[in-house]
Amino acid sequence: MNGSLVIGMWKKLEGKCVLLFGEPASGKSYALCRIAKELLVLSGKKAYLIWTDTNLFGDYGKELESFCNAEIYRVTSVTSLLSYKLPDIYGSREFNYSFMAIDSISGLEEQVTAGEKLGSPRRNLLLSQLSRNVTYWGSKIAQKFGIPVIITAHSTPMIEGTWHGLDVRPAFTRRAMKNVDVILQHKNDGRIVWKVVLWRSLDWKDWIGKEVSLDELLKGIKPTTLKGFEVRK
Repeated sequence: MNGSLVIGMWKKLEGKCVLLFGEPASGKSYALCRIAKELLVLSGKKAYLIWTDTNLFGDYGKELESFCNAEIYRVTSVTSLLSYKLPDIYGSREFNYSFMAIDSISGLEEQVTAGEKLGSPRRNLLLSQLSRNVTYWGSKIAQKFGIPVIITAHSTPMIEGTWHGLDVRPAFTRRAMKNVDVILQHKNDGRIVWKVVLWRSLDWKDWIGKEVSLDELLKGIKPTTLKGFEVRK
């Protein structure tokens, strides 16, 4: 990606609800923790990470938490998250974090659909409601506090045709995407790369299809591009 775009990319995400999707176990959680650690060093602000995946509740999660020193909220009840936690965050006067992430929508789906038959109308309705509620609150929180809110999801292969020119798409109900400002595809073929699939902005043509590695993104996060941040000395 062009150097000036890399430098401006994180700032462009401020106030945006972002959907980050990729293969399971491809390093999405690690990437978010790398960014959280870098922003903490630059600004003194922690990230706020909402974890739903059971693999983050064990030793791996403890290692990541120690590594990035973020504020961690582990979800054990989807109802509590959607009815209390996210509305409470939105209702707060201040939310002094560098960014928020919900990692992942796929983990929430597993909790919601436990015991439901695959393909049942009720299961599909629950998934649709869940995705729309999560992106609704994610979008409102991002806009109110001017920070990126990143929602991660697994990818699923297209049965036929393509989606934005890709042979995979997020395992995510399409109706919920109306609340999403940016869609990034997470890829890891030895190095972590984010590809811009969708960007709702007037200058979107500068971004669609662009790829940036995690290392490039971290190098491009400069103190002068961080909203409301005071650089730590």
